Parts: sequence; structure tokens; C-alpha cells
Amino acid sequence: MEQLLEQLYDELTEVAHSTNRIYKAAKEPENYFTHPWKLHRPLRTSLGTKRISLEELLKLWIPKWKSEGRLQANPIRVQLLKEEAELLGLPKAKELDIYELFRLMMGLFETSSSSKN
Repeated sequence: MEQLLEQLYDELTEVAHSTNRIYKAAKEPENYFTHPWKLHRPLRTSLGTKRISLEELLKLWIPKWKSEGRLQANPIRVQLLKEEAELLGLPKAKELDIYELFRLMMGLFETSSSSKN
């Protein structure tokens, strides 16, 4: 029972943090999509940069998704490969809708409260 409560606590905490990141992004000026956000340290190496905007990140990924036939329209869904899913914190390859993808992408960046570098 204690393990279930700990797991529930962890999941609720993650949801609260994700919601807070989305809320902060929505409150940002219009350029939150083009603003270069600071990546978490482990991602800096894999993406080859310290800061990147959501726009730049999507410009890297969308052509690849289209060329490999992994991007669907109506509703917009993306089939992620295992490496992409792991980058977003998922344990395995998965198909996501655009809203879930955006929520997970916001988790790639440090929040103002967690960025001390």
C-alpha cells in the first residue's frame, strides 16, 4: 500500500509540475514558441546545444517524421521512435497526439525555478 501511495504521489507531483510548466509557457509573451529555452543537462549533448526554441526543435523533427511517414494529420499524431520517446521521458516507442507531445516537449527545458546555471 505504501508503494502505491508513493507511486501516486510521484505521478501527481509530475502532473503538477507539467501543468505548471504549461501554465508558465502560456503566460509568456507571444514569442514563447520562438524563445530559446535552456535544456536540461543530459539533453544538451544529444541535441548539441544548450538552448533551443520549440520552433527550432520542431524544425529538426517534423521533416524526419514526414519523410518516414510517422506524422499524421486529422488528428495530428506522431509515431515516436524509441530514442525520441526516451528523450521525452517515455519508456518505449509510442504514438502521441500533438497536445501530449507539446506537454512532454516542455519537460525538456529547465524551469526558471530549477535553472541555476
